[in-house]
Amino acid sequence: MKDAVSAYSKLQMNIQESPSNRSDNHSADRAQIIAALTQLDAILPGQAPLLQFFHHNTLHGFQHLPFEQALAEIEDLTGICTYLPEQQSRLFYQQQRINDDDLNAALARCPELQAEQTICHLGERVITRKELYKIALLFNLEGISVSQLNWNTHELNALKRLQSDIPTIILEQLLAEGCQESVEVKQLWECLLNKLDLQQAALHPETLLDLPLEQAEEWLANYQALTVAQAPLSETPCTESSALDELFSQLGDKITLRSIILNLSGVDILDSIRPQLIRVCAAVLDEGVAAWSMPELNELGFYKAWRALINYDANPFLHELPDWQHIINELPDDAIDTIILQLTQLEIPKNHWNGYLRRLSLELPGWSGLINWRQYHHHHHHHHYITDQDASPKLADYLAIRLTLDRLWLNQICMDIWKTSATVSALRSYFRKNLAEFTVRRYLYQGDLPEYLTQLAESLVLSADPDRQNRADWQRLADLIWTWQCSPMADKNTVHTAHHSCWRLFRLCQHLGLTATQLHIASKDDLLALLKILDDFNITERSKIWLNAYDSACGGQHGGSSAD
Repeated sequence: MKDAVSAYSKLQMNIQESPSNRSDNHSADRAQIIAALTQLDAILPGQAPLLQFFHHNTLHGFQHLPFEQALAEIEDLTGICTYLPEQQSRLFYQQQRINDDDLNAALARCPELQAEQTICHLGERVITRKELYKIALLFNLEGISVSQLNWNTHELNALKRLQSDIPTIILEQLLAEGCQESVEVKQLWECLLNKLDLQQAALHPETLLDLPLEQAEEWLANYQALTVAQAPLSETPCTESSALDELFSQLGDKITLRSIILNLSGVDILDSIRPQLIRVCAAVLDEGVAAWSMPELNELGFYKAWRALINYDANPFLHELPDWQHIINELPDDAIDTIILQLTQLEIPKNHWNGYLRRLSLELPGWSGLINWRQYHHHHHHHHYITDQDASPKLADYLAIRLTLDRLWLNQICMDIWKTSATVSALRSYFRKNLAEFTVRRYLYQGDLPEYLTQLAESLVLSADPDRQNRADWQRLADLIWTWQCSPMADKNTVHTAHHSCWRLFRLCQHLGLTATQLHIASKDDLLALLKILDDFNITERSKIWLNAYDSACGGQHGGSSAD
């Protein structure tokens, strides 16, 4: 009977994988990759090397959109901030390249900000939105971590001294009434804690290491009550597996396998791949100027020349990589076939191929764009366009090489750390069996953990036992991380915390020149209204104002109606 079943299953496989089926599938795969490359051309900056200066819009693929929407889409797609860093804008203000008039004009140009609106009255003191906007533009009013709050209070005496960046005129005003600075500052902090119903967290984070069980249970109950409505599933220990699924489901649309490995190991394969790509690209683009040039490049094309030379490359990097000989020897002649092979070997689902290639190109947009420019520069001169019959276009060549190098280095890391190959199924099944390790690694490399947990996690990662005899250690640390997550010290678990809401208001009130006496007449709602305005006036909104202010300073209006 068993033989009959296996004969039947072999027959099924033969039916599914008959030569005609295989060739139909392969044609469809090629068509999909070629379509993806054509789409990529629209968003990559097709920029030539600059022999002389001329204006070229590197965002040409977005010029049909309104200016701010185009920038938002580019940032969403590439993760690259499209505005000048705020630090630089603040420096322009200090150098008086941007002044108060410019900021006022920029705020007035955005009627939706309602800059003149009053937020609250504290006795005779009237606070307007404009005052808040200007302080938020000029000074850092972000929340801080628990350990930063400890550092500020114990090492920098933040609860005894006024903040060091307060302008002199406000400083004089705060100290005019002859009161003692340390008393004034301490009263202000305590007043804010009381208004926000926060008890001063006397707990030092290390106390979580030997926490009484009742305390942990009380926190857990509070945490669940607070987060039952809005918490993502991945925040509860029993659903770490859904966090695992969620991470892998983003492949292609948001991340590549390189990002997953970076999130779970802290190792970025691009650090190893970039030098290889630069040598390969330089050989192609410098046309004889590079340290080593590719013979018969024009005849062979970019990918084929690389494939012919890879075994003879003087750089010994390959010989340290597991399975390199097999991966290099199985490379097809054609770049598009290589892209299909590597995507299949890494087990990227077909419906994510287009997104995956886009993400790969955007990880090194300058190189992808340069290669893209070469390809189209060549094709436009010869008056023909990419078809399946053409020699492999250079962007396909570049991505074929990039995917092959990715696979080589991803394999190395996965073998080193987890004794597994770099495929989606192998990684998922490893972490399904080792969910506690997944939890610890995920939080460690996100950078969300307090210092004492970070140290424990780092030492566990360093002493990781390849035979996984230390599962209990991972589990203990995952439990500690979970306890931290439900404690009042983790940001997410109370609507307001001392190190986030209270710290931001503490700095804001000092910059507004408000004393504890004035704050006593403020209601909790007044303070929450101030925080809401700071939250809404986020980095994107502030960047728009800085851009407008810079335009005012330069004497021009920012009239961009599109991404031109």
